Amino acid sequence: MNEALQDAYSLFTQGGYNGTIEEFTTLISTNPEALNDSFGLFAGGGYNGTIDDYVELIGLKKNDESEITMGLPLEDG
Repeated sequence: MNEALQDAYSLFTQGGYNGTIEEFTTLISTNPEALNDSFGLFAGGGYNGTIDDYVELIGLKKNDESEITMGLPLEDG
């Protein structure tokens, strides 16, 4: 299993999260606020990368990345 993901999960559980690591992965894959919270905890521990780097580091799928990090749909024109 991805060590960075395990570290992120550990930080999240220290904050009161009670789900499994699989539920955590689903949560941060589908909930931008949870992803941002997880990233903030990870960065607070000394991580200096961007949120995009973090998504890749913990092994989330690239196709989820734009949806997670953008938050709002892009407008044409």
